[in-house]
Amino acid sequence: MKYARIANDIVAEVVDLPDDMAVTDLFHPDIAKTMFEAPADVDQGWSYIEGEFAPPTVEGFDLDQIKADLAAAVDASAEVARLKYITPGAGQAMTYQQKVDEAKRLQAAEGTPKAADYPMLSAEVGITGKTLVAVGETVLASFAQWQQVGAQIEGLRLGAKAKIGAAKSEKTVRAAAVVDWP
Repeated sequence: MKYARIANDIVAEVVDLPDDMAVTDLFHPDIAKTMFEAPADVDQGWSYIEGEFAPPTVEGFDLDQIKADLAAAVDASAEVARLKYITPGAGQAMTYQQKVDEAKRLQAAEGTPKAADYPMLSAEVGITGKTLVAVGETVLASFAQWQQVGAQIEGLRLGAKAKIGAAKSEKTVRAAAVVDWP
Protein backbone atom coordinates (compact mmCIF):
# COMPACT_ATOMS: atom_id res chain seq x y z
CA MET A 1 0.00 0.00 0.00
CA LYS A 2 1.40 3.40 -0.97
CA TYR A 3 1.16 6.34 1.43
CA ALA A 4 2.10 9.98 1.00
CA ARG A 5 3.22 12.17 3.89
CA ILE A 6 1.84 15.66 3.42
CA ALA A 7 3.53 18.89 4.56
CA ASN A 8 2.01 22.24 3.59
CA ASP A 9 -0.31 20.59 1.04
CA ILE A 10 2.69 19.03 -0.76
CA VAL A 11 3.73 15.36 -0.84
CA ALA A 12 6.96 15.45 1.16
CA GLU A 13 7.59 11.71 1.18
CA VAL A 14 6.13 8.56 -0.33
CA VAL A 15 6.37 5.16 1.36
CA ASP A 16 5.25 1.70 0.31
CA LEU A 17 3.97 -0.46 3.14
CA PRO A 18 3.13 -4.16 3.08
CA ASP A 19 -0.62 -4.71 2.76
CA ASP A 20 -0.77 -6.15 6.27
CA MET A 21 0.81 -3.06 7.88
CA ALA A 22 -0.92 0.16 8.86
CA VAL A 23 0.73 3.57 8.97
CA THR A 24 -0.06 3.70 12.68
CA ASP A 25 1.95 0.49 13.21
CA LEU A 26 5.16 2.08 11.93
CA PHE A 27 5.00 5.79 12.62
CA HIS A 28 4.47 8.01 15.62
CA PRO A 29 0.84 9.26 15.76
CA ASP A 30 1.95 12.83 14.95
CA ILE A 31 3.50 11.57 11.72
CA ALA A 32 0.79 9.00 10.93
CA LYS A 33 -1.89 11.71 10.86
CA THR A 34 0.00 13.44 8.02
CA MET A 35 0.05 10.29 5.88
CA PHE A 36 -2.65 9.41 3.38
CA GLU A 37 -3.20 6.45 1.10
CA ALA A 38 -2.04 7.41 -2.38
CA PRO A 39 -2.45 6.10 -5.93
CA ALA A 40 0.55 4.37 -7.50
CA ASP A 41 1.57 7.36 -9.65
CA VAL A 42 1.77 9.90 -6.79
CA ASP A 43 5.30 11.10 -6.11
CA GLN A 44 7.15 13.64 -3.98
CA GLY A 45 6.25 17.19 -4.95
CA TRP A 46 2.63 16.46 -5.88
CA SER A 47 -0.02 18.59 -4.21
CA TYR A 48 -2.69 17.23 -1.88
CA ILE A 49 -5.62 19.59 -1.49
CA GLU A 50 -9.07 18.72 -0.15
CA GLY A 51 -8.34 15.00 -0.36
CA GLU A 52 -7.15 15.08 -3.97
CA PHE A 53 -3.63 14.46 -5.31
CA ALA A 54 -2.41 16.45 -8.30
CA PRO A 55 0.91 16.36 -10.16
CA PRO A 56 3.05 19.46 -10.23
CA THR A 57 2.25 21.81 -13.06
CA VAL A 58 4.72 23.65 -15.23
CA GLU A 59 2.32 26.19 -16.64
CA GLY A 60 1.95 29.22 -14.40
CA PHE A 61 4.07 27.83 -11.60
CA ASP A 62 5.81 30.07 -9.09
CA LEU A 63 9.37 28.80 -8.60
CA ASP A 64 9.81 30.80 -5.39
CA GLN A 65 6.66 29.27 -3.93
CA ILE A 66 7.78 25.78 -4.95
CA LYS A 67 11.14 26.44 -3.28
CA ALA A 68 9.43 27.62 -0.09
CA ASP A 69 7.06 24.64 -0.04
CA LEU A 70 9.83 22.11 -0.65
CA ALA A 71 12.15 23.75 1.89
CA ALA A 72 9.34 23.36 4.45
CA ALA A 73 8.88 19.75 3.32
CA VAL A 74 12.61 19.10 3.85
CA ASP A 75 12.31 20.50 7.39
CA ALA A 76 9.33 18.22 8.04
CA SER A 77 11.17 15.23 6.60
CA ALA A 78 14.18 15.98 8.81
CA GLU A 79 11.89 15.90 11.82
CA VAL A 80 10.52 12.52 10.74
CA ALA A 81 14.11 11.28 10.45
CA ARG A 82 14.93 12.63 13.93
CA LEU A 83 11.88 10.91 15.40
CA LYS A 84 13.37 7.56 14.44
CA TYR A 85 15.91 8.20 17.22
CA ILE A 86 14.23 10.47 19.77
CA THR A 87 10.85 10.97 21.42
CA PRO A 88 8.87 13.99 20.16
CA GLY A 89 7.81 16.97 22.24
CA ALA A 90 9.30 20.13 23.70
CA GLY A 91 8.96 18.77 27.23
CA GLN A 92 10.78 15.59 26.24
CA ALA A 93 13.57 17.64 24.66
CA MET A 94 13.92 19.60 27.91
CA THR A 95 14.03 16.32 29.84
CA TYR A 96 16.78 14.95 27.59
CA GLN A 97 18.81 18.14 28.00
CA GLN A 98 18.38 18.10 31.78
CA LYS A 99 19.52 14.46 31.94
CA VAL A 100 22.62 15.24 29.86
CA ASP A 101 23.42 18.24 32.06
CA GLU A 102 23.03 16.13 35.20
CA ALA A 103 25.12 13.31 33.74
CA LYS A 104 27.93 15.73 32.87
CA ARG A 105 27.83 17.21 36.38
CA LEU A 106 27.82 13.71 37.88
CA GLN A 107 30.78 12.66 35.75
CA ALA A 108 32.76 15.69 36.95
CA ALA A 109 31.72 15.37 40.61
CA GLU A 110 34.00 14.10 43.32
CA GLY A 111 32.93 11.91 46.22
CA THR A 112 29.71 9.99 46.66
CA PRO A 113 26.89 11.51 44.61
CA LYS A 114 23.62 12.48 46.31
CA ALA A 115 20.48 11.42 44.48
CA ALA A 116 18.80 14.72 45.33
CA ASP A 117 21.44 16.59 43.29
CA TYR A 118 20.48 14.62 40.18
CA PRO A 119 16.66 14.29 40.14
CA MET A 120 16.25 13.24 36.50
CA LEU A 121 18.98 10.62 36.70
CA SER A 122 17.72 9.41 40.08
CA ALA A 123 14.31 8.75 38.51
CA GLU A 124 15.96 6.20 36.20
CA VAL A 125 17.93 4.23 38.80
CA GLY A 126 16.82 0.62 38.54
CA ILE A 127 15.41 1.22 35.05
CA THR A 128 18.29 2.29 32.79
CA GLY A 129 21.04 1.46 35.25
CA LYS A 130 21.51 -0.08 38.66
CA THR A 131 23.25 2.97 40.08
CA LEU A 132 23.22 6.71 39.59
CA VAL A 133 26.65 6.50 37.95
CA ALA A 134 25.46 3.74 35.58
CA VAL A 135 22.44 5.83 34.58
CA GLY A 136 24.70 8.83 33.94
CA GLU A 137 27.01 6.74 31.77
CA THR A 138 24.04 5.42 29.77
CA VAL A 139 22.67 8.92 29.26
CA LEU A 140 26.05 10.22 28.05
CA ALA A 141 26.51 7.25 25.70
CA SER A 142 23.03 7.82 24.21
CA PHE A 143 23.76 11.52 23.87
CA ALA A 144 27.03 10.81 22.03
CA GLN A 145 25.16 8.57 19.60
CA TRP A 146 22.46 11.22 19.10
CA GLN A 147 25.10 13.88 18.40
CA GLN A 148 26.39 11.81 15.49
CA VAL A 149 23.05 11.03 13.87
CA GLY A 150 21.61 14.46 14.72
CA ALA A 151 24.56 16.16 13.05
CA GLN A 152 24.17 13.96 9.99
CA ILE A 153 20.47 14.81 9.71
CA GLU A 154 21.16 18.53 10.20
CA GLY A 155 23.86 18.52 7.53
CA LEU A 156 21.56 16.80 5.06
CA ARG A 157 18.69 19.18 5.92
CA LEU A 158 20.77 22.32 5.48
CA GLY A 159 22.43 20.97 2.34
CA ALA A 160 19.08 20.19 0.73
CA LYS A 161 17.72 23.63 1.60
CA ALA A 162 20.82 25.31 0.15
CA LYS A 163 20.42 23.32 -3.08
CA ILE A 164 16.72 24.22 -3.20
CA GLY A 165 17.57 27.90 -2.77
CA ALA A 166 20.17 27.78 -5.54
CA ALA A 167 18.09 25.77 -8.02
CA LYS A 168 17.04 27.52 -11.20
CA SER A 169 14.31 25.21 -12.45
CA GLU A 170 11.37 23.28 -11.07
CA LYS A 171 13.10 20.01 -11.93
CA THR A 172 16.29 20.88 -10.04
CA VAL A 173 14.31 22.23 -7.08
CA ARG A 174 12.37 18.99 -6.81
CA ALA A 175 15.53 16.91 -7.20
CA ALA A 176 17.25 18.92 -4.45
CA ALA A 177 14.38 18.17 -2.06
CA VAL A 178 14.96 14.41 -2.25
CA VAL A 179 16.99 13.43 0.81
CA ASP A 180 18.16 9.96 1.85
CA TRP A 181 17.83 10.32 5.62
CA PRO A 182 19.69 8.03 8.01
